[in-house]
Amino acid sequence: MSAGTTAERARALLGRSFIDADAIARCFGYRWSAADRDDLRQVALGESVLDACRETHILFPQPPLSLVDLRGGPAASLLGGGRRAWYEAMPFAREKSEPRWCLLRRGIVPGSAYRTYAEQQALLQDEEVPRACEVVLGTLAFYLETGVRLFDHGVLARCRDTVERYGNVQDGGVNVGRFEREGLSVETLWLDYRLHHLGVAATRKLPA
Repeated sequence: MSAGTTAERARALLGRSFIDADAIARCFGYRWSAADRDDLRQVALGESVLDACRETHILFPQPPLSLVDLRGGPAASLLGGGRRAWYEAMPFAREKSEPRWCLLRRGIVPGSAYRTYAEQQALLQDEEVPRACEVVLGTLAFYLETGVRLFDHGVLARCRDTVERYGNVQDGGVNVGRFEREGLSVETLWLDYRLHHLGVAATRKLPA
């Protein structure tokens, strides 16, 4: 893949913003297949993109783990919500992502707070809104590897997942954040709701 970068070169470019497959296995008890490890030797993003994102993003390999999987794994204590979280019965919480590299913003997209979800999406150019399981896994992995909490100080990041109904919220969006002592929170709010601490999460688009 000529436009890509080897994982070793990506590590050199990103430093502690790079999380490798071994770290994901260690943090979440996941066993990569030999084929997956072979695929992860190459990152489908160029060196210039990675270098430009070294202070604003983290790069990690996303295994096929759902939110329910994460709540049942070794990092479960870092997820808030008590013994049984509200979202465990929701379809989005059981959906898994495909194994791939994920370049996730360290915080919400600049200027995305106090906007509706549609307005937030319109801000994105070379990025897209990730799923909650991607944001949660990347945030927890970065904390376990570096001790740094992303999405803290009350910040919430809208994700791509939605819920049909929960409580008085209908057609709500799923938000991840408030990573404080109680753990990383997964919440839901109306998609047209505006809050000063509610922005949108983003990952860099990968080449088709």
